[in-house]
Formats: sequence, C-alpha cells, structure tokens
Amino acid sequence: MLLASDIAARGLDIPGVDYVFNLDLPEDPQVYLHRAGRTGRAGHKGTVVSILAKHELVFIKEIQKTLSIQIASMEYSGGRIMDYRPRNHPQSSPSRPAKGRKPLTEKDHQHESNSNRKPGQKLRRPDSV
Repeated sequence: MLLASDIAARGLDIPGVDYVFNLDLPEDPQVYLHRAGRTGRAGHKGTVVSILAKHELVFIKEIQKTLSIQIASMEYSGGRIMDYRPRNHPQSSPSRPAKGRKPLTEKDHQHESNSNRKPGQKLRRPDSV
C-alpha cells in the first residue's frame, strides 16, 4: 500500500500499487486522473477507492463527465455497505429506494458550509458515502 499526498500524484512510477484511496477527493478531474494513474500501470489492472461525503457527489459527476468514465458507487452507513451499483447504469431490477430512505435529489448534493471555499482548500467530511 502506498500512502502519499498530492506530491505523489505525478511523476512516480512505483510498481505493484494495486489500490489508490482518495480520502480528499480532488475537484479537478485531471488531478483525479493523475492520482488514479498511480495504479494500473503498464497495462495492469488497478482499483481506485474514493471516500467522500454526499455534498462531494457533484465532483464525481464532473470527473465522470470530463474524463468520459463511469465510477461505481457504494453507500456506507452504520458500519455497512448499503448499496452498490455503477452510477448512470440501469439496474437489473426495478428501482426503488432502500427501506426507510428517500432517493437523493440535486438539493442533497449541495452543502452550504463549503460554498465560500477557495480552490484547493480542503473540505470537511461530516458524513461518509
């Protein structure tokens, strides 16, 4: 396992890195791409896991749109993974919210306390997704 800051996002070729964990999701899709590029080098497969709060989902959407990629999502709640499906892909069974939960809306993706945040400034992580 490699644990590194953004300094390691470019220019390092460390063999055998199978996983990249993003604990501070980059807002810039190119930064995400370079971080993800630390794994899966030279034609090998790799996995990127990004842990983020609900208000950061807007950044995942921008990364997917800009890089023309699909990112699978899992919801983590109460110590358990609650949901797993690729974003923007149809489900094999009829869609309905999990028991006791309502579907997310665009309003759920907004987080007012970070609205004055400057580029590069770290986000607070009140909830995990």
